[in-house]
Amino acid sequence: MSVAVIALVGAPAASAEESAAPTSATADLTVTDAPARPQSTPEVGEASSIPAVQPPVVDEDSPGQVELGSTIVGQLVQAWPEHATVDEAMQSDQGPLAFVEQTDGSSVRVPNEDVEDVPVGATVEVTVGDEMVDASAEVDGLLAAREVLEASVVAPAPASPAIAAAGTAVTNSVTIVRVVPAGGQADSMSVATLSNAVNGPVADFWRTQSRGRIQLGTTSGPTGWITSGASCSDPTGLWNSAAAAAGWTAGPNRHLLVYVSSLPQSLPGCSYGLAEVGTSATSGGRLYVRAAGTSLIAHELGHNFGLGHSSQLQCDGSVETGTCQVSPYRDFYDVMGASWSQLGSLNAAQASRLGVIPPSSALSMSAVDRGAFVELQPMGAEAGVRTLRLTSAAGEVYWLELRSAVGQDRWMGSASANVFGLNSGVLVHRPADADETSLLLDATPTGRSGWDSDGQSAVPFDAPVSLAGGDFVVSAHATPRGTVTIMVATRAQGPSALAADQALAAGQALVSPGGGFRATLQSDGNLVVYGSGDRVLWANYRWAPPLPGRSGGPARRRPLGRPWCRRVVGFGRRCSRTGTWWCTALVIGCCGPTTGGRRGVVW
Repeated sequence: MSVAVIALVGAPAASAEESAAPTSATADLTVTDAPARPQSTPEVGEASSIPAVQPPVVDEDSPGQVELGSTIVGQLVQAWPEHATVDEAMQSDQGPLAFVEQTDGSSVRVPNEDVEDVPVGATVEVTVGDEMVDASAEVDGLLAAREVLEASVVAPAPASPAIAAAGTAVTNSVTIVRVVPAGGQADSMSVATLSNAVNGPVADFWRTQSRGRIQLGTTSGPTGWITSGASCSDPTGLWNSAAAAAGWTAGPNRHLLVYVSSLPQSLPGCSYGLAEVGTSATSGGRLYVRAAGTSLIAHELGHNFGLGHSSQLQCDGSVETGTCQVSPYRDFYDVMGASWSQLGSLNAAQASRLGVIPPSSALSMSAVDRGAFVELQPMGAEAGVRTLRLTSAAGEVYWLELRSAVGQDRWMGSASANVFGLNSGVLVHRPADADETSLLLDATPTGRSGWDSDGQSAVPFDAPVSLAGGDFVVSAHATPRGTVTIMVATRAQGPSALAADQALAAGQALVSPGGGFRATLQSDGNLVVYGSGDRVLWANYRWAPPLPGRSGGPARRRPLGRPWCRRVVGFGRRCSRTGTWWCTALVIGCCGPTTGGRRGVVW
């Protein structure tokens, strides 16, 4: 497939008279064949540092400038600006940008918090107030936002088609446009580098993560460079210039990827990347980048697909309660966290939002269900159960998944590649509907003073972790097969039996079907059977809590049958020979069915 690349070459600065002239929806542009200037650019997957920029001097008639009290009608556009380094991303407290884009293509930036209740993509009528010089204007060099005095939805966002079934045909087309904004100059970025990144590792990533339902491919366009008067301080103007030159029109499954020249790096308003937030995997959208890194382009396309950031919830010595903070971009396992040299699997919360989790790979459990043991395959595996969805009594959702050095996450096994020292194990995510659409919980929380250096988030092996205020207690146990068995005890009841190769860890228990008995493996190694009122009925070690009527000393032991059968299998039902009564029985042993129909010893 031939791929055309467009570049916007900045025009000289306009005079005061020219600046005062009415602006059009599409910045003036010409197509040229200006050669690229020799300059090194980041390799795919490599981040470059872009210095802070100075805010531009804005004339009253610049794009986005309207009179106080004016009412404008347009589509609400939300776009995420990205940072060049992980440190910058994590230290940023800025959220997404919001614009009201009118039918002529001009736009007015508004504070995102003023329209946070308005659906992205909806047509809105907005009355604007004074200019607000926020961090995006003061630090990043964007045009000042306008205060929203009143806003109403005129029409809902256009409906997006359903995501395609798994296949091999291209589902999402990407038109590539190289851009040098006003005041800039061309760098050495080539057509081949951009197209190879999109058609190669970026397409491979989204194809595998969607199980073949998102298939990216580039489309052709103009072959020359383009001169434009638009700058990064007016990103919608940049996008409109590129779209006009390429003949690109917005629509479902259509993406406009603009490459913004990296020269000079300190151009006002230029982010490392910027992408529209779509409404679904099929809504399409616009994005720009200043490097060709796989993780960067994949991340920005994720925004087009409707995903926010993958961040982390850090709490002071607890998993999700008490003094907490949301640390932006801090889910380094995930593509929608900070963009760095490695690209991990899409987490289950984000994959669910896209609708790309196959039914065969996910199990669900609610707080009113009986607890159970679930064996999870790694997220990088091609088959098997890879996710567990827990729903609390209050409706909160938790996604559990196993991360290990398999498939897309194989870099986790290399100390040189896994620079953040991320640990393997079961991760817990909560979906969100704000700026972040996924929150990674820290299952091994530290005190507040250790948050910055704490890179260990997985559920510790063989130790219980409480979620949703005790609605669930989960623990993980590694198996010889490279999988992990998760024991989930619900508020309603714990599991009643163990399957092959499953075991109780310290603090875990089996609960009889009627709830009247439980077998607990205590932290001291004692397996103790309790009845109603926590009455000790049996213990397998010599020293145990005193039995009723005794002052202490050795516990009363029941026969365990043959030595090789000494393992708790679980609570079950046993009937009499006549079948006239039922009782709850604790089966101890590891024997399978025999000709006599007996499983171990019944107690």
